[in-house]
Amino acid sequence: MTRELTWFEKELDRTRHAFAFRLAGLEFELTEDIATLMQEKKVTRAELARRMGISRAAVTAFLRDGSNLTLKRMLRIADALGAELTVKIGGKEAVESVTDAGSPETAEIEPRQAVGG
Repeated sequence: MTRELTWFEKELDRTRHAFAFRLAGLEFELTEDIATLMQEKKVTRAELARRMGISRAAVTAFLRDGSNLTLKRMLRIADALGAELTVKIGGKEAVESVTDAGSPETAEIEPRQAVGG
């Protein structure tokens, strides 16, 4: 016998698949990846701003809410951090199975590997 979903469970499921919710999740993941890489490389917001030729306030803004992170800006961030930008897109089934597993891989910033090593 299967249990009927509660109103909350139905709303949660509906919301989880909404565009705005998915977008916010991707923005959060990306800003967390950037912050983690900055911490690993000991790069401050001021230093990242200097390397990118933008203001510290602009760095703070995109790290705070992830908005205005175009591919162009993400590539500049990756370059400034000595990282490689990788963007993946796949079928809905693949994305949903990865999301359900708890580790979405829609956009990542990976450290650059030295040539020949």
